[in-house]
Amino acid sequence: MRKLFGIILVMLIIISQLFAAKVILKVWSHWADEENKKAVFYEVARRFEAKHPDVKVEFTWYQKTALKPALMSAIPAGTGPDVFYYDPPWTEFVTEGLLEDLSDAIDWNNVEPWAKEMWTMPDGRILALQLEAWSVELYYNKDIFNQLGITIPENYQFTVDEFKKVVKKCVQAGYDAFSAGTADRDYPGFFVGEMLLLHKLGKEDMEKLYDCQLSWKDPRVVEVLNYWKELIDMGAYPKNILGIKLGESHRYFYQEKKAAMFPMGAFYPGRAFVPPEKGGQPKDFKLGIMLYPSWPDGKGNNWVLLSPGGALAVSPTSKHKKLAKEFLAEFTNPEIGALWLNKTCVPTGLKVDLSKITEHRDYWNMYFDVHKNSKFFVGLSNIKFKGKMREVVAQILNSAFPAGLISVKEAIEKLEKARLEYLKEQGQ
Repeated sequence: MRKLFGIILVMLIIISQLFAAKVILKVWSHWADEENKKAVFYEVARRFEAKHPDVKVEFTWYQKTALKPALMSAIPAGTGPDVFYYDPPWTEFVTEGLLEDLSDAIDWNNVEPWAKEMWTMPDGRILALQLEAWSVELYYNKDIFNQLGITIPENYQFTVDEFKKVVKKCVQAGYDAFSAGTADRDYPGFFVGEMLLLHKLGKEDMEKLYDCQLSWKDPRVVEVLNYWKELIDMGAYPKNILGIKLGESHRYFYQEKKAAMFPMGAFYPGRAFVPPEKGGQPKDFKLGIMLYPSWPDGKGNNWVLLSPGGALAVSPTSKHKKLAKEFLAEFTNPEIGALWLNKTCVPTGLKVDLSKITEHRDYWNMYFDVHKNSKFFVGLSNIKFKGKMREVVAQILNSAFPAGLISVKEAIEKLEKARLEYLKEQGQ
């Protein structure tokens, strides 16, 4: 009887262990349709779970537009994730206290200084881990350029006059000069105009424009907008730009091949470098990169906008904060940084030994060669402009203007009015 009792006890212990509820660490993230980025997350989860066998990482993948309202609702209620994707323009998360302090959770020596500084608050708190970063690139279809007899300059940069002829040649051949879509994003329609402004104004005056200290009536700004309007009036953009989503603009460029160039962030490979049957570019697609055109009197012709992309954060209402922070810390392993570049081919805020990049080496060689003389400026309209000014810039320069729905004069009037109202609100 005693032996039977012992056997039953052992069996009960085994059964209880088998059915013991694991701690579920919830992760909500953008990139629902980007398998390469998911692969990095899954590898981090695998390593984390190996160290914490009593924990199961559970992912919920979102499109970005659906993720923000879901987080804003769930985090204050305590029903949200433990770890979540965080986008730098979502400044409400900072002001409303929806980000947990990570200052003591991560080895910040494994993070690029700019990526740490941008999330460091005056009181020393660090609110996010900047996973993704990207420069504003001008990709082009080499086959179309060869077909049209367009030769890229040795320095990869046309002058504005030369570039106007390139756009005209593309449109006359039946192509849109630029692939672009603004249906679900507030910035890609402004890429060309914003880079033209940076090249014209230079870093210092571009900062003033972002800070509303430079008038939209400044003659240099007016010259840029007039030039950009010329390209728009030529038919540079798709006629249905307002109805095209970001993912669709990628396929418009490399699958449908309806556009010769693609102004896009350097997160481009995240969608393009997946198998064609999963939405990637064809294996024989010949991709090129060039610089945005230069102005004869431009003060910033060698500057390139660098934007912090997706970051990761911990919810202050998480019931598993310690585990959530340890999960984030796993991303700062240098092996994960190299895996990120190899899998996604997208720049990162994590420190990485570039010699460990083994995949898409041709792409990276091209990228670094094009930018061998570039200077990178951390800025972009949807993170630099603030409050109502940001909304007006998005409505006009990301949407109405590239769609050809508004004139230069009308655009300047609306932008200048918003600038002055912003300064008044700030007591300036």
